[in-house]
Amino acid sequence: MSHQASKRAERTAESACSKYADIIGLSRPESDYPSMPLEDRAAQFAPFAALTGHREAIEHAGAAHEEPT
Repeated sequence: MSHQASKRAERTAESACSKYADIIGLSRPESDYPSMPLEDRAAQFAPFAALTGHREAIEHAGAAHEEPT
């Protein structure tokens, strides 16, 4: 990192610290809702198949149009 970039990064960090100085030391707020189980939380990031069965339909249509060998 160049000297100029280093100074710029320092100023940015100082600016961010001063911007949030009033809340930096506060504890994290507690939620009124129960915690979500880990299994359910992980499901939020599971792959989503909007077109369920689409791949099978394409394969079936392709098989119907294949020339016999």
